[in-house]
Amino acid sequence: MVQVFGEPGPLTRDPRSSDQKDKTGCIYECFNNLKCLVSYFNESEAKCVWYDVDSIWFINRTTASDGHHSAIKIPLSNRSCKLTTDEMLNDQYYTAHNRILGTYTRSIFRIRTTPKYYKLNFYLDEVPEIIRNIPGCEMNYVGTRASLRDDPNAVVVCVRSQKVPNITFNEAKDLCTEMDGKLIPARTPETFIGSCNEVATEVGMTWASIPLRWINPYIKQGFTLCDETVADGFLCGTTRQQDRGIPPVETIFQEYGYTDVKWTGSIADYQGK
Repeated sequence: MVQVFGEPGPLTRDPRSSDQKDKTGCIYECFNNLKCLVSYFNESEAKCVWYDVDSIWFINRTTASDGHHSAIKIPLSNRSCKLTTDEMLNDQYYTAHNRILGTYTRSIFRIRTTPKYYKLNFYLDEVPEIIRNIPGCEMNYVGTRASLRDDPNAVVVCVRSQKVPNITFNEAKDLCTEMDGKLIPARTPETFIGSCNEVATEVGMTWASIPLRWINPYIKQGFTLCDETVADGFLCGTTRQQDRGIPPVETIFQEYGYTDVKWTGSIADYQGK
C-alpha cells in the first residue's frame, strides 16, 4: 500500500463503507481485501471508505494539513520494489494478476502523478482473443470495431460512456483529455458522429455504432452535445493502447515472472488464484 495525501476525485463512484476509525486500520482493511484498490480516510469525519477497480480514476492531490489520506494497492516486482514512493507513482505500470479482484486476467494498470491528480488507468491485452476481440481498448471501453480480420489496418476508436450528472461541455472535455482521449459529442443514444471541429477527427473517426448494452451501468442518452452547456454524461474516445505507446501487457507480465498466462472467462470468473 502506497500512502498519499489525497481524496477521491472526478468520476469516482460506489464507495464501499468501512467500520475502521483510524487511518492505519483503513489501510490494513484495504490491504487484506482483494477487492480493494484504493482506501480513503477523512480525518475530520474519522470515516473510512474503499474503492474497487474502475470505481476511482482520479485522486485529488492535497496536503498533510487537509486531513485526507488515500492509499493505493500496488503489487511490486523485483524492479519496482526498489523505486522510491515518488518514482512508484510517476508513470509506472503494474499487474493486478493474482493480487486485485475485479480485473481481467490479462490486464495491467498505470499510475501517474500530475500537479492536480494521481491518475489510474487499466489496460487490457492488445492482442485480440476470442474472449475479448476488441484489440487495444482499455478496461470497460467499447471498440468501434469488434474484429480486425477484414482489415487489420482499419482505424479503431475506443469509447467510454461516462455518467456525470450536470456536467458542462468544458468540464467533460477537460476530463476526457485527462483520460487521454477526446470528447465525442453524441447524436443519438446508439450512434455518434465526429464533428465539433477537431474533437473526433483527431482520433481518426467519422462515425461508429455504440452497443445498446454496457458492461457497467453507464447512461445511454443525455450526453454532452456541441450546442449544449450542461448534460448528464459524456462519451470519451481514444486511440488504441499500442497507438499511444502503452507497453504490451506481456512485457509487464514478464517483469513479474508470469509466463503463459491465459484469459479466464470473464472478470466474474476471476477468483484471484
